[in-house]
Amino acid sequence: MRLSEGHGPVLRMAVLAVCLATLAQGDDGTTGNRGLSIRKVLKSAELEQYGFNLASSSGLFVGVSQFDDENFTEVPYAVDDAIDLAYLFVVELELVTAKNVVLALSGIPKKPGSAQRLKQLLALGAETKQPTKSGIIKLVMDQARKAKKDGMFLVSVATHGFSDDGSYLAASDTLRVALKDTGVDSSALFSYISRSEAPRQIVLLDACRERIEVGARATQGGDSAASRILYDALKKTSGQVVLMGATVGGFAYDDDERKNGVFTAAVLDGLRGWAPHDEHGLITVGILADYVDERVRLWVEANKPQHAGLSKGIGRRLEGQVAELPLAVSIEYQEQIKSFRNTVSSNVEKLKECQSPDGPITGAIVDDITRLLRFAEGSPQVIDELAGLCERIDGLNQEKATEESLAFYFGQNRERLFRLMAKDEPAPEIVATPGVRDGMEVVPIPAGTFLMGLTDEQFGEVAPEGKDWREDAMVELPAHRVTLRAFRMDKHEVTNEQYLAFVKATNHRPPKSNGENDRDVWDGMTVPESVARYPVVNVSWGDAMDYCEWVGRRLPTEAEWEYAARGADASTLYPWGGDPVCDQRGRSASYSKCRANITGTVDGYGVESPACSFGEFGYGLCDMAGNAREWVYDVFGEYSGKDATNPNGPKYGSGGRQEIVLRGGSYGHFDHKARVTARDSAGPEGRRSWIGFRCADSAVNASGSPSKGEALAEIEN
Repeated sequence: MRLSEGHGPVLRMAVLAVCLATLAQGDDGTTGNRGLSIRKVLKSAELEQYGFNLASSSGLFVGVSQFDDENFTEVPYAVDDAIDLAYLFVVELELVTAKNVVLALSGIPKKPGSAQRLKQLLALGAETKQPTKSGIIKLVMDQARKAKKDGMFLVSVATHGFSDDGSYLAASDTLRVALKDTGVDSSALFSYISRSEAPRQIVLLDACRERIEVGARATQGGDSAASRILYDALKKTSGQVVLMGATVGGFAYDDDERKNGVFTAAVLDGLRGWAPHDEHGLITVGILADYVDERVRLWVEANKPQHAGLSKGIGRRLEGQVAELPLAVSIEYQEQIKSFRNTVSSNVEKLKECQSPDGPITGAIVDDITRLLRFAEGSPQVIDELAGLCERIDGLNQEKATEESLAFYFGQNRERLFRLMAKDEPAPEIVATPGVRDGMEVVPIPAGTFLMGLTDEQFGEVAPEGKDWREDAMVELPAHRVTLRAFRMDKHEVTNEQYLAFVKATNHRPPKSNGENDRDVWDGMTVPESVARYPVVNVSWGDAMDYCEWVGRRLPTEAEWEYAARGADASTLYPWGGDPVCDQRGRSASYSKCRANITGTVDGYGVESPACSFGEFGYGLCDMAGNAREWVYDVFGEYSGKDATNPNGPKYGSGGRQEIVLRGGSYGHFDHKARVTARDSAGPEGRRSWIGFRCADSAVNASGSPSKGEALAEIEN
């Protein structure tokens, strides 16, 4: 039973039934998932190597706060619980894709945060349905069929529960006078769930067991008969881990400050990293059970001491090795990761200082070690394996002997270290041209699938009727799913000093505007010291491709650019999230409140600004929203709306426009051009003072981009 403060003694019984029949086993019969890093646990491309396929998982999240029958009391936070749990598993843990998720909701969320999370889930492809009795049963059966042998089945139900010669759950159309006939039989519910072929079944059942009728009062001790009936139903389902929010006859509670159940809040916090971890930094099912039990006990002792004898933590039943299934990474280990990231940054700088084309530490070695270090930021197992490498980096002291020691060690261990990054991926072939020839920090971007462009709902929000840019924003429609291989992106736009080295080494033409009434930054072959760290501008698409080729990289595709700009939160409209480019206070008080270099001087700059002046966002990239617009590889064209994998864009532009896509806002654009979806174009020979570029690369050319000559031939033809 669950007591709700502020709403009278609304008693609820909370059950978390984690039904994980078996774990994916390795070829040697051992549990393949045990001891993996959080990146291995949660990223779909890597999970597939261990028998888990994100696309084969499905989820159903039911929240019934309001009922057609006025004789039922409201379940205040049922909708919030359903939304928050769905968001946890879809967005935060990435254990199921939004397009395979249905939310059956009756009522509205109490928290603005839950309402926003629901909008994000729907934008990502989730659906909403009505939680009627027949609707719930049909949805359970449908979603159970979607979950396959290499996936997971997630079910969450928050509503009233009651006993009437059995154990039943209240749907939105359940009648108080006919509970047995119009309620959802909990035994049947578990039976439908168990029919799924998915070996990992997670069921969260949070059901009110008291004060289901208006005017009725709960009796202390609760409906223990109903509790026992539900326990009996759970026991009949084989291969389950069962965590119950209250022992039989005990209570579970609503937390009016959190606007979640105490039990649900503990589950959310635990899987968001606050639970303890095992030796690999991972939170397993068994660890989560212990954490939730302690949280519930402490809350009762602090807030309901009079019930301490009744609500004795949570009930549980763990079978086999399922207790060791990893679900998330702990906050403590996240802090260790943060510390390691600082170490990575200093090590990368030290490597660059020692880099020399004729010395032991070449650009190719710096490139490969940087890639390993960046990958290790999310992998506890790899961090341990890199201890010997990091020790030798720390020992670099400008003496050739220390550099030779590092180069020798890396040469001996290179293949082994790269095998840690991907089970079946060989180390990239070492080529003669250094990958980091210009000293640029190249940031790894993980493989993934995202929704590219604007959804109809987003279009209505960012470009409402009457706005001047509404027509411009139409080229960002329709939204479509794009899947990309892993790649790397320059941390910031190529700077004047980096481009100057290229010009001197190749005798390439210096940047010079060919636009009317435009401005030049360089003085012939000279770059003023004051703008050395500013992004290079006044370069054509061909100039940009020449530079990227010289440093051993390439221009990013348009899809790669948008995916990288969005960061891990693929639903965001700006690299930093949903906040505006500049806070309103910042427009009149301080440019420090701005997040990008856009039009005007409120951000502190009238034209370009030094690279990374506004910090890092997303995957660790700078200036994706402002400073200079950026050339990408693709020819400009309208979106087809079809799903795509590693797209290069159209071969020919739409409407006869043989122009190249430009991405990212600039110092000369307003806020609406700072969106990650904003698109523009220019002729390939355009050299303007607000257009620059950055490069990308991958071990294997992820985009299949042709050479500059082939690309120009397509444009010219």
